[in-house]
Amino acid sequence: MIYQSISNDYFTITGQRTEKDIRPKIVIALLKEILKKEQFTYIDVGSNNGLFVREVSKAFDGVIKCIGLEGFDRFNTLARALAFLEDCKNNYYYNFICGENDLLDLNLSNNCFFTIFSVWHHIIKKDVFLEQLKNANTNFILFEMTVQEECYNGHSWEKK
Repeated sequence: MIYQSISNDYFTITGQRTEKDIRPKIVIALLKEILKKEQFTYIDVGSNNGLFVREVSKAFDGVIKCIGLEGFDRFNTLARALAFLEDCKNNYYYNFICGENDLLDLNLSNNCFFTIFSVWHHIIKKDVFLEQLKNANTNFILFEMTVQEECYNGHSWEKK
C-alpha cells in the first residue's frame, strides 16, 4: 500500500490518500491568491511521490521552481519518473533529511512557499530545521499536522 495515490494518463494506483485528494488544489489556490504574479519557489517537505510538486508545476506551467524534499531515495526516483511521464517542467527532487541536511545548501532564491504536510513528527531535529527555515528566504509555510498521538509518543503535537 502506498501513501499518496497516483493517477495519470497511464495508470491509477489508489493509496491511503484517495485520488480525489483536494490538498494540491488548496495549495495551488493559495499560491495563486497570495503570490499573484510574484516569482517564487515552491518546496514540499516530505514530498513522497512528488504529487504536490507535480501539480503545482502543472498549474503554473513550469515557470516556477518546484522542489520536493524526501528522505527516502526511492520515493524521489518514483517522483522523477512520474514527473517525466506527466511532462512536468522545472521539478527537482532531493534526498533530504530535515534537521540533518541544510536548506541553505539548496541555494534557494526568490520567495519560498513551503508545504509541510503530515511529516512534522518525522523531523528529529526540529529546532535545527526551524532555524534553517528562518534563514531560507521563507515567505510562507503551510503546515498540516497529523493528529495521531502515536506519532508524538503518546502526546498530541501541541505539546511537542
